[in-house]
Amino acid sequence: MVGITRAGAEAEDIFETLVYCALKTEKASHGDKRVILPDNSVHNVEIKKVGAQVGGSANQVRAVKYQTLVIFTPARRYRWIVIPPNIVVEKIAERSRGQHSEVAFECATLSLGGWTAPYFCGDGDLEAKVLEAIEEGERYPLLKRSMELLLLDLKRTSYRARREVRRIIATGLKPEYWS
Repeated sequence: MVGITRAGAEAEDIFETLVYCALKTEKASHGDKRVILPDNSVHNVEIKKVGAQVGGSANQVRAVKYQTLVIFTPARRYRWIVIPPNIVVEKIAERSRGQHSEVAFECATLSLGGWTAPYFCGDGDLEAKVLEAIEEGERYPLLKRSMELLLLDLKRTSYRARREVRRIIATGLKPEYWS
């Protein structure tokens, strides 16, 4: 049985064989693959695998990273769904909370229902679709910057909360309801 962190390994391997300019990322937190555009700019891409023939959803989509999302659907006629980062952010902005977080941009489930033909492609069109999606996302620098600032705020909030909890525990200050 494959652990959830390696569930998309097959999709990542296939992606790398089909997208000539794709390389492994340096850190898992950067996404699954790096794609190098003709201008030598490097963009991280998140790859998900969804096995459902009809319906289904991609889990743990992190819009806050502002990455092109590529979903591998091996049971379908067109095996790939390529979603530009600006569209991922737009779809998730409709949510009031996330999959594992109060902040939907941090982690959300994205249903595969309702996507139209422009987002689907076969193996032969995957590289072109990915490059187009990256380029589309780059046309929204304010949206990208907004997600960068949100991620920074989330990291700061997490740091402050951990520091506060450690301080409370270290000083032995425990409210009555903890007893």
